[in-house]
Amino acid sequence: SPSLEGKNYLIVQSLPIHKKTLYQGKMLFNMYLTVPFMEFGIIALCIGTRTPIIDTILYLILGFVLCAFSTAWGCVCGVKHMKLDWENEIEIIKQGTGVMIYLLPNMFVSMILIVVVVFLGMVIEHSLLTALLILIYGLLAFLSYRKVMKLSK
Repeated sequence: SPSLEGKNYLIVQSLPIHKKTLYQGKMLFNMYLTVPFMEFGIIALCIGTRTPIIDTILYLILGFVLCAFSTAWGCVCGVKHMKLDWENEIEIIKQGTGVMIYLLPNMFVSMILIVVVVFLGMVIEHSLLTALLILIYGLLAFLSYRKVMKLSK
């Protein structure tokens, strides 16, 4: 979140890099942190449940796309709702407006899609549902990324 720079935000803005590059770096760092653990968890779960290789590959792609959406949406919320006058870092992480705006839609969209998948899972093949989720979350990630790039201008 750009809010973590706090009072040093003006120093960061004076650096000879564009905001676009700064936000891309923040998102890339977040992906470096989240994707390996997500992929490791998916692989371990798929090995434990003896999931077919095609489904495993789809789950790995879905995990990556979910991380991309979460990263881009989090950056949108962080950029739009910066709080630079904080006393403690925990204030931003737990009490920030951007955090609430990030968590609630992300949680509700995921819950709605899970309910839809459970009901459609009785009728449609799981691989097709996973591919559909990849497309939905991929579109949401793309739109969120475009929004961040638009906000960085």
